[in-house]
This record gives sequence, C-alpha cells and structure tokens, in this order.
Amino acid sequence: MFRLACIMWCLLISISLPACNSNPSVEMSKAVQYKVVQTEDFSFPGRKRVGASIVVANNNLTFEQKAHTAMKAAADLQKQTQAKMVSVLMEYSSETLGLGYVAAKAEYSPDNGGYSGSQGYTWDVEATTESPTELELATLKLWGKNRSRFQKDGSTDEPQLSKFIADQLSIRADEVSLPLYSLKSFLHQ
Repeated sequence: MFRLACIMWCLLISISLPACNSNPSVEMSKAVQYKVVQTEDFSFPGRKRVGASIVVANNNLTFEQKAHTAMKAAADLQKQTQAKMVSVLMEYSSETLGLGYVAAKAEYSPDNGGYSGSQGYTWDVEATTESPTELELATLKLWGKNRSRFQKDGSTDEPQLSKFIADQLSIRADEVSLPLYSLKSFLHQ
C-alpha cells in the first residue's frame, strides 16, 4: 500500500510540474527557409544565452511568416545549443546587419526564465506588418555601407549622404528614405 501511495504521489507531482524542455509547442507552420548570418554567446554564470541574426531570401513576407520564421530559428538554435535563452533577429539583409532595422524578433526561453532567469516568459515574439520596397532596401544597404564616410563633427552628414545615395540610385535626394517600421507583438507567453 505504501509503495502504491508513493507511486501515485510521484505521478501526481510529475503531472503538476511545468514542462521544461526544448519543445516549443507553438504554431510555426508559416515559417520560411532562413540563413543564420551571425551568432553570439551572451551567457553569464549559470545562464546560457545565445543570440543570432538571420536573413531570408524574400523580404515580402506576411506578419505571421516573419514571426514564425524567427520563432523556428530560435527553437532550432535552442535545440542545437541547449541554451536557456535564445534571441533571434530577422534582418532585412546581411548588408544591413546591426543597423537596427529588423523584420522580426523572437526570444525563446524553454525554462520560462527569459533573459535573467526569473522573468516569467517562454516566448516574446514581435514582427513588422510592413515590408521594405526595393528602393527602401537599396537605400538602407547604401546608408549602412557608406555612413562612416559621411561623418562630420561626430555626427552623420545626412544631406551629403542622401545626395550620395541619390546619385547611386539615380533618384532625387528628397526621395532617399529609410524604412521606418515598428515591431508589433505577435506572442508573449
């Protein structure tokens, strides 16, 4: 009888404990193929954390496709590294890496700890609803590649950089425009 009670107690405890595994168990069916272009380990003692930047072949994706692709990359990277926290940024291009223009962001923490280990979330996913035009993407690439050449007194000489980009793209300087899209929440749990 005591043995049966112990078995029942262990079974009850195992059923009531939250799962802590790398199975993300969320919808990602609209994910498209992606390529990892940069990874980074930003762990601290006791908490393994990994980040990655990814790109896709086609930037004209839906809100759900962007979110699902970033989530899939985060789940894949977590499975590969066994990190407790994974952060993925979907960049518009490897040439625009690090400029702050992202199509989606997915943070995945299978132990529900987030960055610090005690933040209480498993997924935090955001994506843009818009996609850059070809002209905006070309402008962004040229801006990122050439901005360092147009520094004056510690700041970017935007009028001169815009003129340079306009000349490169055969457009007027007032047509030079960077894509300004904000990320919108897709999933937080």
